[in-house]
Amino acid sequence: MYDLEIAGGCLYQDGKWTSGNLFIKNGRIEQISSAHLEAKAVYDAAGASVIPGLIDSHVHLQAQNGRFTSADSFYSGTAAGALGGVTTVIDFLDEACDAGEAVRNFELRMSLAKDSVVDYAFHCGVRQPKNVPELAKAMLERGIPSFKVYTTYKQAGIFSDDLHIGELLKRTSDRDVMLLSHTENDDLIDWGFKRIEDYARRRPVICELSKAVQLAEMTDYYEGMTYMVHVSCGSTVQELNKRFGDILHRRFFLESCPHYFLFDDSVYSGKDAALYTMIPPLRSGSEREKLVGAFDEIDTVGTDHCPYTRAEKQNLDIDAIPMGVNGLGNSFLQMYRLFGDRVIDRFTRNQAQIHGLFPQKGILCEGADADIAIYEEIAPRPGFRLYGRSDYSLYSGCEENILIRTVLSRGEFVVKDGVLCAHQGKFVRRKLDFT
Repeated sequence: MYDLEIAGGCLYQDGKWTSGNLFIKNGRIEQISSAHLEAKAVYDAAGASVIPGLIDSHVHLQAQNGRFTSADSFYSGTAAGALGGVTTVIDFLDEACDAGEAVRNFELRMSLAKDSVVDYAFHCGVRQPKNVPELAKAMLERGIPSFKVYTTYKQAGIFSDDLHIGELLKRTSDRDVMLLSHTENDDLIDWGFKRIEDYARRRPVICELSKAVQLAEMTDYYEGMTYMVHVSCGSTVQELNKRFGDILHRRFFLESCPHYFLFDDSVYSGKDAALYTMIPPLRSGSEREKLVGAFDEIDTVGTDHCPYTRAEKQNLDIDAIPMGVNGLGNSFLQMYRLFGDRVIDRFTRNQAQIHGLFPQKGILCEGADADIAIYEEIAPRPGFRLYGRSDYSLYSGCEENILIRTVLSRGEFVVKDGVLCAHQGKFVRRKLDFT
């Protein structure tokens, strides 16, 4: 006898919609069938869409940023994500320069993450890493195959130069680890722009574009593996596609975030300008349009969820504003409104395959974790719900045309008919497979 039947929904499998019933046992999808088999409980999903649970591979929960800490704890952030269909998040260890520091950072983050509502994993943050083989060995032993570098933030002390990035890229050529990069040319940042109206001009398009091209060149040269986070410029995608099409989507992956598709730098002239500050900044209307047009070249959508309160963001000098915005809870709703079914794989299968979670997660198939999101289409309406502990949302008032009804993690309800349920997430070890 099965533990649960998800009955009557329209199932998303291999990019297509099919009819069928999911049968769950011991936290996994045991069988998919058109029949109604014996189960202890039945959830009626008739008329709804049933997709794999969403994966957000770019979140910053309880993250320290100078004198500020991001508003969401692991509990509140993952609860917000669950209400938006997210069943797995990947957060970050603080930046380390060697294996010993990375292990200590891992232990600290594990102690904080125990309150997570959904499953979680980590990327290892690094700064000018020493003894890369030892560092990689220590993290692989803990199920962490990805290393985040910053090509900016020299002033904050977490910058990595090209020589150290090259050492990491050499190690990624073995295909069992991957480089993640916050990609901006730090030397092209113009600190002379002090007004919030000029915020986007401080970190212009060429900051991202020039460094992205260099990073792709280095990745190609070292036969490495790179995942470029929060791509903000359509021009960056166009140039990479033109010059590095042979490694794009195979050894050089592109992530972007919902805010870069929905907003442009005109908001920096508004009264709530500070609320839209993140790094990289929002771009011009033409760059946003280019990015929307290049959506098929984006491999994944992550949120870069790092929210603060309205009071923390406003009435500060531009250099004192804590950078970051929210996204968990809203991301799939907003991206689905823009792109429909095209977004699903970028939240599920692509995430799982790139980040070493496949086929345990990211797919509805027999043997996979029963991570499931169930939603239904609704008449377009302005979004009104706040997710997480921040007291504002960029997406308030933005239209929504689907409603996340129910979410399961490993076969247990995390959200049932719109109500958050008690659930304990687990740490997930990851293993890359690019064979």
